[in-house]
Amino acid sequence: MQYLRANLSRKVGRLVDWSGGFWERRYSAEPVLDDEALVGRLRYVLAHGVKEGLVERSAEWPGLTCLPQLLGPARRLFQWFSWTRRWSKRGSENMAAGEGRFAEEIAEPVELVVEPLPCWKGLGEEERRRAVRGLVEAVESEARARDMPVMGA
Repeated sequence: MQYLRANLSRKVGRLVDWSGGFWERRYSAEPVLDDEALVGRLRYVLAHGVKEGLVERSAEWPGLTCLPQLLGPARRLFQWFSWTRRWSKRGSENMAAGEGRFAEEIAEPVELVVEPLPCWKGLGEEERRRAVRGLVEAVESEARARDMPVMGA
């Protein structure tokens, strides 16, 4: 994790011209000991935006989310920029022209596939969707109970 965090912060820092601390605190690995804890982690992820009072509903969260894949047949494609391919082409005219790290010629599409939680593998698709909807409804209900205005994404 130290290697990942150090390299990620260095590369993102260069992209956004940011120096200094990137992570709020040191990494802490928290074990997920049972199915209830695992479902709790999923609930935490699905609550992003709602728990902070930025959006009223989980489906409104504009950030990265797996909710569309969990609720239906949605596909998510992302561009993976191959640094290995970039370095092998670093002398080419296109790389010299400034396209660099985000050049289309080094990009390849990658689909984000979301697998069911191990404890939900025995459930049918509709039962899993119902379980996800239950988590989302609980998160949104708790947010409404706080009776605070939504700031907006």
